[in-house]
Amino acid sequence: MKAQSLLTSLLVWGVVVCHSSATALAETAPIPISAQWLNDLVEEARTNNPGQIAATHRIKASQANNDSIRTWDDPMFRVGGVISAAKKGGGHGMPASSGGPNLEEEGDLIYGAEQKLPLFGKAKLMRRVALAETKTTEAERDYQFQLLRRDLAQGVYDLALAQESLRLSATDVALLSKLTSLATDRYQTRTGSQIETLRIQAELAKRTNQIETERKQIAQIERALNRSLNRPLDHSWPQLSMPSLVPPMDQSSKFIAFAEKFEPKLKVLRANAHQTEEQANATRRQRLPDVTVGVEGRQFSGDAGFREGMFFVGLNLPWFNQGKYKADWKREKERAEAQRMEVVDYALAVRQELQRVLTIVDAARREALVYQDEIIPKTTQALDAAVAAWTTNQSPFSELMELRRAINEARIMFARAVIEQNRMIAELITCCGLADLDSLNTLSNP
Repeated sequence: MKAQSLLTSLLVWGVVVCHSSATALAETAPIPISAQWLNDLVEEARTNNPGQIAATHRIKASQANNDSIRTWDDPMFRVGGVISAAKKGGGHGMPASSGGPNLEEEGDLIYGAEQKLPLFGKAKLMRRVALAETKTTEAERDYQFQLLRRDLAQGVYDLALAQESLRLSATDVALLSKLTSLATDRYQTRTGSQIETLRIQAELAKRTNQIETERKQIAQIERALNRSLNRPLDHSWPQLSMPSLVPPMDQSSKFIAFAEKFEPKLKVLRANAHQTEEQANATRRQRLPDVTVGVEGRQFSGDAGFREGMFFVGLNLPWFNQGKYKADWKREKERAEAQRMEVVDYALAVRQELQRVLTIVDAARREALVYQDEIIPKTTQALDAAVAAWTTNQSPFSELMELRRAINEARIMFARAVIEQNRMIAELITCCGLADLDSLNTLSNP
């Protein structure tokens, strides 16, 4: 009997230690997860997240690449000279003769310049390719930001669910502590059995251990959120209240229309397709020749006098490689066609994904309402009656434990359904390329 009392005292003491932190969690005024609060977190992530900063630098690099494309190539300047070995004539007053040029008349210093002409719009097409690349980079940054915002919102909802699970565990621990005291009193007064006391103590020990596990899970979720926001990993988060259920949304055609226009990955694919088309146009124009004009002058070094000058026009002859140029253009054209087909294929996948998300949102809402309006109230009432009946030996112990298990399951299933709906709402916002929850409310309410 003394050993039994000592074991009960130690178990209750351990429950008090673990229960105090969970009770503090419930006593702290939780913060509601509003659209504005989430938007503030998203803006913090936009500013501080290293991935977003890297994407911004990639856009700046792409813009600099666009500005670096030259319409006029750098002119080419040439300078040189002529060296001639003259043959001297024989004696007897004969004039000197030479087999080389007369440098005094033709000049021995040569200088000139040549310039490639910006013909056929080649530079303009390359600039359009660079501009399309910038648009693609911007679309990729927006896509990464949308994913970051979705993951951040879902992480916040996961944190709210973990905190709610801890609060529910604290509630169950309080009930088990009460039942432990009642079972001990019943055993000491010979109105209860030892097996009932041991079973309640075992449930209490398992639930106490579960509280510690849930606290570690909360810390893990907080570290993941802190990483997304580039905060210190040990930064503590406030207590969050459970989000509310979102009203029914039956405007599926409107959601599909938005998703087909603004789904972030679809925008990236369209930008890629446009960039590939511009690259194909630029490649096709490369088959035209490059034209160069230049001037050249000569002067004599002896008196610095100008002797002669000339103008010239030069061009390469691309017709010998017409087959190669056509192959280049065909390669880019096929790539552009492949990109267009990828856009069509992914657009169909977006419609399917959107229908799946809307189905899950509706199913989660209906499941939460069933637990909220029917299962939880009825099970709570039955559990209160079972506790009172068991205390007076009017109800079996197994019925009490089964009802306790049922109420715990109903409460956690309700919380999971609410969180699942809100997680899918975040997925829906990403699919439609919307800004926040307020935009979704505007879209869902005609």
